[in-house]
Amino acid sequence: MHDLLAAATRRYMPDILTEKPEIDLWASIFAQCAYTYLHALKDTGWHEIQEADWERIETGSLSRMARALLQMAEREEREAEARMLKQVGQRYLLWVNQGERQAVVLAMVGLDALVEYRMPRGSSALRIVDVDRPQYGRNVSYHRVPLALLRAMVEEGREWIGEPQKGNPVGSAQETYSARTRKARQRGAGGQALPGSGGAMHPGERTR
Repeated sequence: MHDLLAAATRRYMPDILTEKPEIDLWASIFAQCAYTYLHALKDTGWHEIQEADWERIETGSLSRMARALLQMAEREEREAEARMLKQVGQRYLLWVNQGERQAVVLAMVGLDALVEYRMPRGSSALRIVDVDRPQYGRNVSYHRVPLALLRAMVEEGREWIGEPQKGNPVGSAQETYSARTRKARQRGAGGQALPGSGGAMHPGERTR
């Protein structure tokens, strides 16, 4: 019985299914449809199921498979939506440095978010992540935060922990922003407004 069902499962499995989760789902649904159909035939045994019967089972399995995949896609979409960063101050668990760390959003500009997390021994670090995929990103030094994000953080009135693993504790975000914009103005020529200095954002400015 099991050999016959396994052979039929392989025979009628759509060629498009190549990933193990989808193959396992198909096998499960196909078996359910086969048992349901066999039960409907009451006294008929596996050996009496004809080619047309297997084709009916296949048709039912394809319909259930489509509904199951749609439900999986909708669930994944809802879960992805729940993982997105939506506002400054939002907290979430960030997987970094071989462990989950409690992270908080300090600033958001476009699709970039500046987050800060604390390590087990007390030090803290910054990371720039994608708002729609907050587990992906890159670490950034407190002294090299893109001015657009640093400006947004100051305007939001947010403050960081500022205790990097290496080096001395950094000043406040406002102090850091003021010092960097002051240096930028000193390097500027002709009174042109520089990115993050309080004037209009330069067309080529990016947070990354």
